Amino acid sequence: MASFWQEVATHPMDVFRRLEGGQRSAVLGVLALALVVSVVAAIMAGRTSWGLLYAGLDEDSAGAVVEQLDREGIPYRLSQGGAAIQVPEDQVHRTRLRLANAGLPANGGVGFEIFDDHQLGITDALFNVNLQRAKAGEVQRAIESMESVRRAKVMVHLPKQSAFIGRRQEHASAGITLALRPGARLNDVNFAAMAHLAAACIGHGIQAKDVTITDSNLNQLFPTESADDPLFSSTYMKKVRELEQHLEAKAESQLAQAIGAGRASVRITAELNLTYKETQSETLDDANKVILRETTSSRKNSSGSSGGDPGEAFGNAQADPSSLDETDETTTENLAGITRGLSIDKGGSLRRISVSLLLDASDESLADTARQEGLANLVKAAVGFQEDRGDTFTVNSHPFVEAEAPPEEASGFAIADLIPLLGYLAEAFTVLIVLMALRKVLKGGSKDKDDDTADAKTAEEDLDVRTRVGRYIQEQPEEAREALVNWLREEATT
Repeated sequence: MASFWQEVATHPMDVFRRLEGGQRSAVLGVLALALVVSVVAAIMAGRTSWGLLYAGLDEDSAGAVVEQLDREGIPYRLSQGGAAIQVPEDQVHRTRLRLANAGLPANGGVGFEIFDDHQLGITDALFNVNLQRAKAGEVQRAIESMESVRRAKVMVHLPKQSAFIGRRQEHASAGITLALRPGARLNDVNFAAMAHLAAACIGHGIQAKDVTITDSNLNQLFPTESADDPLFSSTYMKKVRELEQHLEAKAESQLAQAIGAGRASVRITAELNLTYKETQSETLDDANKVILRETTSSRKNSSGSSGGDPGEAFGNAQADPSSLDETDETTTENLAGITRGLSIDKGGSLRRISVSLLLDASDESLADTARQEGLANLVKAAVGFQEDRGDTFTVNSHPFVEAEAPPEEASGFAIADLIPLLGYLAEAFTVLIVLMALRKVLKGGSKDKDDDTADAKTAEEDLDVRTRVGRYIQEQPEEAREALVNWLREEATT
């Protein structure tokens, strides 16, 4: 085979001339097919592979990016009606860095750079408007930087400050309109986080509940609960569920230590107090009485006098003052003491709970009544059960069903990972087919030609032998006859 390919490489035209008409056509067809495959492969290899630079741009941002790309001579392609821009795949990251250095794309409204230009003589009203625009722009930029958000519009209302304390003050508020990317999904927790972010950025006493979030179809995304009915509040439901799960985990951990894991289950239903209540009380208390007025009076009496003339007693007192006794009388007026009390019942406090304890009936050790009462007391202590509060407790027994093991998921087969390998195999297979066809055609033509040459050479050799034998017989007939007789004898003997 090596000699054949060497002959094709060294003398291709000689090999081609030895071929017949059909074989020449086949060789030319194979060469044409190889040329077409080579040209297509070269075109595919030289074709530009485009990568996504930016998507979801508004008209102003897309126009600024395109203008910058034209200025720097970077090729690009527009799609999605101009909202998406593509550049050669090997230039995506470098182009993004260059555009970022130029401040593009300028998503969101104007931010605090509105104050970069010093404006002399600016009024308070214009300053407040610029401050409102700057806060809205910064919040818009922060929201549009999120992966799931394609575009956002933020409107901020900052109330006018009043110097009069008695005048009713307005609350600051904000409205956000979102346009999500295709396939993006956000839940209530994400919208609540977005509202808290906006409230923190805007300031001025604004709270998350003062931020309203809607989509482009005017569907309200936040807040979703009604202030008039707190039972529909997502915050209330979340708090109740977290409390129930916390109490259940405490009870089941105690049971796992006592009887083992998986042999008992606890479920708790909690009810919270939704009202905020303040109770004031006042009671009269002598221990807290206050002296209002105190009066003291004095009286003098004759010592040892038991009667007689008062004048005589007075005279004796003047003669001897030590014979008189002095008496003090104090009169006190008190203000009754008042004890004041304030009892606060905060909203969201625990009002009552309902506890359900389920035991595995297949375990005979748990069928004992005393054992069940002990486990019930254990659970009550763990969850803070209070009967005077209205809490309820039930104990049930039922055989537990063993959970079936989930079926093992078969490992996924990613066809996309094999696409590059399949492309290389197809190219190698095409080249192999071309080489095999070319070899077959050339080998067949060379073999036929060699056979014809060998036959002609054999015929010439046979003709030359007959000529020489004829000459030998004519020149030496006796020797030829003797040689023929000897040959016939040898043939007959063998």
